[in-house]
Amino acid sequence: MTTTTPEIVNHPPHYATHPSGVECVDIAEHLSFNLGNALKYAWRAGKKHPDKHVEDLQKADWYANRELEALDAVTSHEIIQPGSEAVVRLLARKVIDKEGVDTLVSRVLREIVKTTDAGFRSDRGTEAASPESALKSISRRLGEELERLKKG
Repeated sequence: MTTTTPEIVNHPPHYATHPSGVECVDIAEHLSFNLGNALKYAWRAGKKHPDKHVEDLQKADWYANRELEALDAVTSHEIIQPGSEAVVRLLARKVIDKEGVDTLVSRVLREIVKTTDAGFRSDRGTEAASPESALKSISRRLGEELERLKKG
């Protein structure tokens, strides 16, 4: 029987090695199921299994599109759990500050945070985005990254 060290289970390196100290789960647990999974796959893309970078991004896109479909099915749908907006903004800011604004994970987090009332003030003064527009933007960004990887 193979035993697994607690760190691999509780704090896997592909989720826990971000220089900000923020783990993916710290943000994902405050999001809807599908959006949390989209973030998870974008976060770990190329880290858990380097040979599955494209597959992880395809899964992230699949979950983002599934969340978009769920939005179409109901009139009121939250992508961030009520009451968690401030936590998500704080943790996202820590990640973006360490990673820079031009990485895929930072772009995904910026779109998520734009749906909160406060949004990111430094994000060109934009107002809060609708969940639908944020998810469409996330899906577009994931698609762009997939195309970039396919071109090599």
